[in-house]
Amino acid sequence: MSNKTSEKKLPLFLRILLAFTRVLLALLLVVSFLATAVVLDLQILTSPNAVDKLTDELLFTPVASHIHLSEGPASAENPVTDLIFDYVEDQLADIGMTREDFNTFMEESTISDFLADKSASYVKDLINGTENTTITPEEIGQLIDENKALIEKTFNVTIDDQAKQEVLDFVEENNVSDFVHKEVFAPMREQSLGVGDYTIGTILESLRTLFSPTTLIILFVVDALLVAALFFASRMRLGSTLLYAGIPALLVGATLAIPTFFAQELLGTLLPPALTAPVLQLVGLLSPIHLTFLIAGAVATVAGIVLKCVFRGRL
Repeated sequence: MSNKTSEKKLPLFLRILLAFTRVLLALLLVVSFLATAVVLDLQILTSPNAVDKLTDELLFTPVASHIHLSEGPASAENPVTDLIFDYVEDQLADIGMTREDFNTFMEESTISDFLADKSASYVKDLINGTENTTITPEEIGQLIDENKALIEKTFNVTIDDQAKQEVLDFVEENNVSDFVHKEVFAPMREQSLGVGDYTIGTILESLRTLFSPTTLIILFVVDALLVAALFFASRMRLGSTLLYAGIPALLVGATLAIPTFFAQELLGTLLPPALTAPVLQLVGLLSPIHLTFLIAGAVATVAGIVLKCVFRGRL
């Protein structure tokens, strides 16, 4: 005796209850699949490779000398170079560097690239909650060697071994890396968001926890349990199970894939050329996930319809 005949013999209220249960489980699958897809997306966007691309290509290249860490609108009076100059003004004054000289030197020297790399690394530390970035006397010594001729030509001074050693001693004694972590980024982590006790640091920590592999495993388990429940609510009919599970996956895939496609097209026309490629690469990382839900949902839906027709003797 077929399941269809058997189900028809069920009391009406049980048939209604089963139908309602299948619809409810399908709606829950929409939520569960959507949560899974979003967490997968955000895991990709917060992965080390994505963070590297974001900090290296979007935030600090090619505008490294115009990054702004303090409050207020971006202006010539508020770049990172000014922040550094304020910290080492007395020491730079000993070799005759004014603020204007220092900014000009930064633009013409390799220090601008060094600053971009270190700034990107410090932001990665902020995002990841680490303190891995260092500024060593050896790195500063290399910078001095690379830019020695420019310094001497611009300021008509001689950078001898003694002057170089004084700079290196200053970097080592004052622990510049520790200063940046404690005086710049620690206050940023503790900065209140104006909502309860939340700070930038607590939000970043919460995001790291939320998008952890454990969270994804839990969502996969929830997805599987819902599909299993749907299988039993469908009286173990594969066709109905595939249909009721396929439609939610199809909806989630379409909901995410279509906006992603149009976002790529829109961003490609709105962004400056220097930013277009890295932004589109980041957005493009999400497309395979969305297409996976879309294609898997479409295949499951079609397979469910076909199996239901075969089961009913129509095919």
